[in-house]
Amino acid sequence: MAKRPDPTPRKALSLPVVYILLALSEGDLHGYAIKQDVERRTRGAIRLGPGTLYEAIQRLEDGGLIAESTAGAAPVHGQEAQRRYYTLTDRGWATLREEIRPAMGMRTRTSQCFFTCWCSPWPSPPSTSTVGEA
Repeated sequence: MAKRPDPTPRKALSLPVVYILLALSEGDLHGYAIKQDVERRTRGAIRLGPGTLYEAIQRLEDGGLIAESTAGAAPVHGQEAQRRYYTLTDRGWATLREEIRPAMGMRTRTSQCFFTCWCSPWPSPPSTSTVGEA
């Protein structure tokens, strides 16, 4: 039996969480790099404390929007060995597009700044095809 889509509307993500997803749209990052990227992109308007950042990461991971990645660099020293890298899942890419779509129709200074900071050029999700697929 085919699984039917959930009829209940999904609650919109908070702006900091959208920025976390946007940071990961550019590639796999560890938590501190996500924090730095969000602060740089928002010119300091959004500052994620460790509790907020890692709680959001855990919720995104539990919701299937991001996953721990094995793409991190080989550990050179103890601190690097402790870092966890995260990547967007297919569901994460779809959710990010849903979150961005309504703002793309807006013609305000805020949306123009938002898209200048984050969406130009809009990165494409990595290919999920496997060898042998047409």
